Amino acid sequence: MHRTPAEGFCAADIAAQVGATLIGAPDRCVDRVASITSAGARDLAYFSGPRRGVNPKVCSAGIIVCRTQDTSLMPSQATLILVPNPQIAFIDIVAWMWPRQVAYSGIDRSAIIHPTAQLAENVAVGPLVVIGADCHIASGAVIGSGSVLGQNVCIGADTELVARVTVLDDCVIGARCLIAPGVVIGSDGFGLASDHGRWRRVPQLGRVIIGDDVDIGANTTIDRGTLDDTRIADGVKLDNLIQIAHNVEIGA
Repeated sequence: MHRTPAEGFCAADIAAQVGATLIGAPDRCVDRVASITSAGARDLAYFSGPRRGVNPKVCSAGIIVCRTQDTSLMPSQATLILVPNPQIAFIDIVAWMWPRQVAYSGIDRSAIIHPTAQLAENVAVGPLVVIGADCHIASGAVIGSGSVLGQNVCIGADTELVARVTVLDDCVIGARCLIAPGVVIGSDGFGLASDHGRWRRVPQLGRVIIGDDVDIGANTTIDRGTLDDTRIADGVKLDNLIQIAHNVEIGA
């Protein structure tokens, strides 16, 4: 899992990262993370509270992140890191141990970028990306390999389009979003009208507006609105393989 220091990560440093109380050997080191049921001596695990079928007493983890009220359930050999919410602390610990890595920096020479597109500093553009006219891409954004942006697309600061993401004309994505591979944003909604027995497409003239801190799972599709916009509010988290129809609003 990513790059780990040769000596591993020591308990004292881990506790300091999350402002935790430490019980046990402060110099105990770990190289990896694992579940409470499979962890070994060089692993860090977390325990959020009693669960049926889980006996932490038999866990072999070197370091366990847990709550103060659960210390009596822990194995004697483990160094304990005491926090109010072990799962949240675990998220922060892993982010410190192995910060998210971007596969490339700068603009790949195979990318096709329209001359009217505006890219801020520190934008990364991967291989075979296409960026259309009048796009605006804010600082720190990552446009992953094979992604396509239509015309007048706006991408917020520190947002990452991981790979093969399609964002069609006039759509807006906020800051700090994570868009997984294969996502399509702004395709036409399924709008049809019957004209004397013949189906005709209804023009889909709205946009897709996505707020800040939104995560969208792989191969999810979000249709543009018919007249008004399809909207995904700040902080929404979407799983893989979701189809969001035109004019849907999700979130506050």
